[in-house]
Amino acid sequence: MPIALYIAADDETAAPRHAVHCRRYAELRDWTVVLTATDLVPGPDLTGRTGWDQVVMALSDGSVRGIVTRSRDMLAGTTETWQTLTTLAADRNAFLTTAETPAPSAAARARRRRL
Repeated sequence: MPIALYIAADDETAAPRHAVHCRRYAELRDWTVVLTATDLVPGPDLTGRTGWDQVVMALSDGSVRGIVTRSRDMLAGTTETWQTLTTLAADRNAFLTTAETPAPSAAARARRRRL
C-alpha cells in the first residue's frame, strides 16, 4: 500500500529522526513509502505548509492510500482537528495514523479496498 510520511518539526535535526521512525513503522506493516514530506514549522497551523500541501495532493490524486506522522501534534492542536483530518483522508479512501498508534486492522483495510 503506498503511503506518505508527514513530518513537522521546528528543528531540522529532529525531522530526519522522526522520518526514520515513521518509515520503520510503515515498513513493519509492509506499506510502501512513496512520499516523505517535511515542514520545519512549530505548532498545529497547517496554513502555508508546502509539505502538507504535497501530501493532500497525493491523497487527492490517489498516489497514496495513507499518511503516517510521528504524533498528532504535528498536524492538529485538538482532537476535533485530528478528526477532521482523518475524515479528509477517509473521504479519499485513505487513512491517517501516527507512529504512536496501532495500524488499521486487516478488516478495516479490506473494507476500504471494497469501497
